[in-house]
Amino acid sequence: MRGVAFQMPGSAWEGGLALAAGALLYDLFLVLLRRVDRAFPSTDPTESTWWFGYARDLANLVAFLVFAAGFRMLGLPAPMALLAGGVWVMGAYGLDYLLARVLMVRHPHRTLAAVMVALAALASVLRGAIDDGLEMLVRSVF
Repeated sequence: MRGVAFQMPGSAWEGGLALAAGALLYDLFLVLLRRVDRAFPSTDPTESTWWFGYARDLANLVAFLVFAAGFRMLGLPAPMALLAGGVWVMGAYGLDYLLARVLMVRHPHRTLAAVMVALAALASVLRGAIDDGLEMLVRSVF
């Protein structure tokens, strides 16, 4: 296990701040999308406007890039940062879906923001363990 502390000059606070800011930005995108989704809370795509899926895809892409940049700032190598960014965007989107559509929490955006900011702080502390875990995952899959 190699850890990331000596690989690249990455700062825990800068990377954690980037992840937290990305999480808040993504949460804002999801709130705005939910407000303009005339089909909400339905999940039938034919009930939404034609552009809604594209807007959601764009929000997910931007969040993926911001999260990957945050993990890169934490010192993860580029491939691991991309993998971590993908995991984070899928996890955040899944949590948003769970909170807003399944559990129907009154203010899902606040809950999502709180959870993701807490996870960003945790990721900045555990950046070496995250890198090691992703390395083991990649080695075991490939």
